[in-house]
Amino acid sequence: LVSYFIMAATVLLGFLVAISASAPSNGGEIATIPDEFLGYGWEMYRVLDTMKTNATEDKTLQFLFLQVSPAYLRVGGITCDWVYYQYVSSDEEAAAVRRARQPLLDMVPHPESLRSSYTLNNKPFWPSSPVPFTYGAASSDFSRLCSFAKNINFTMLFDLNELYGRNCTTGSGYFCEGKWNTTNVRTFLTYARDHMSSVCPTLIGFELGNELTRNNFHMNISTNIADNLELASIVKDIWAGSKPPPTFGPSVDICDNTTIQFLNATKDILHGFTYHSYPNKGNENTSHLTDVNWLRNGIVKEDAHADSQVCIDTWKSLAKTSGMKIWLTETDSSYQVLPSNETSILSNFINGFWYVNSLGQYSASSAVTMHGRWCLLSGNHFGTISFDIYNPLKKPVFNVSTDYYVGVLFKKLVGNNVYSLDGFQFDQNQLLAYAFDARSTDGGITLMFSNPTEDDTTITPPAGHKSFDEYFFSSASATTLFASAKLGEELLPVQPNETNFPKLNPIVRGSLDKINIPAQSYGFVVLHN
Repeated sequence: LVSYFIMAATVLLGFLVAISASAPSNGGEIATIPDEFLGYGWEMYRVLDTMKTNATEDKTLQFLFLQVSPAYLRVGGITCDWVYYQYVSSDEEAAAVRRARQPLLDMVPHPESLRSSYTLNNKPFWPSSPVPFTYGAASSDFSRLCSFAKNINFTMLFDLNELYGRNCTTGSGYFCEGKWNTTNVRTFLTYARDHMSSVCPTLIGFELGNELTRNNFHMNISTNIADNLELASIVKDIWAGSKPPPTFGPSVDICDNTTIQFLNATKDILHGFTYHSYPNKGNENTSHLTDVNWLRNGIVKEDAHADSQVCIDTWKSLAKTSGMKIWLTETDSSYQVLPSNETSILSNFINGFWYVNSLGQYSASSAVTMHGRWCLLSGNHFGTISFDIYNPLKKPVFNVSTDYYVGVLFKKLVGNNVYSLDGFQFDQNQLLAYAFDARSTDGGITLMFSNPTEDDTTITPPAGHKSFDEYFFSSASATTLFASAKLGEELLPVQPNETNFPKLNPIVRGSLDKINIPAQSYGFVVLHN
């Protein structure tokens, strides 16, 4: 092997830092990531609505998600706190519950137009009674969810209902009063213990909490801590005599002084700390997604939504040595889906600039080991894959977001070791880049990059590479970034299936002094030794 130096964007300092590393087979990495690092989250109400269709059994959908496997899947979101767990003994009973179950679409805080029938003092509030999530029978919600995760090779974290028994519909319409009733979750967890290996073999553990404590919005941090400690105790008790599954929490959407309190109280008890980040918040500034400085600093270091750098630094100082993991269980550029009569940001080419840099920066963080793109499957542009979820009799046609293909190539090309970029030369005012060991067998390097500017640029790699594979994404429209994408000259289908799935072949080049990077593009370069 030829020894050389490479470099990665070190987000913790907010700019590209050269770190010496000889590589890639014998060390020098600045971080490592698991195979499942690129993962997804799935909102509970979308799970329940999907269960009214046959989508999870659809071979095309399974095929599409297998292209981005293995992956972590976190099932949760706001509406995980809106369900209770109902045992059903037969498929007929499971079907009857599904038919009678009230859709949760109009209870979700976005968009505003859907709040009208669920207001109190002109503020949204949660349902006065939870809806059933079934388990037991082969066609129950839990069994079908677990079967789906197994068939697509996803490892699942399941978020439990922390608000069962509490009243969240009085007073201001936000704060939840009363004590957590754990009877329902105990019964469900007892069933999970007895059937995990047969019904849900890819279930990795359980989570508690979803954006409950920001500014004491739904509960204070002391209550949240007490609940998480109680869940860990319940799991330990139910799995007495055997190794209990891991417990995670609390999926906060802000890291501040309450994070210190939570980690100090739980670092030796919980398996993982979880949080959410939507750095462009409600799409207040679309131009951020093509701004080099924002892409470099605004995703982690200066995250305006969750303050991700505080999450990472606090975890490193308080919980890393205890073995506690840190997972980003929800993230996208924005938490707002624009109305259907406007152009969506989340499903189109422009969102890939956020995705590439988010994956790169969290990979290099030496902290986060799960990056949960929100969300997995939906009826709108929030979904990595979307379909007509409210027409259960219609055979589903699946639409993929542009960044779905980024995920496909990430799984195909990116290895587990993250390296620094020393030895590569490029204009940091134009380009952001991240280096990994390649999945290829020749000990090469995979470079992931984005050039959001309107000018072409170049990368000069270290000497010693015999050839390069170029995978360059660009907008399918010459006049707008709000479009689908091309890989090279290949138009990527919005509705792929087993027959028309793109080949995603690279442009292969011999050893060159420079790699030419087109304007407003992102992608991968594999450098072969």
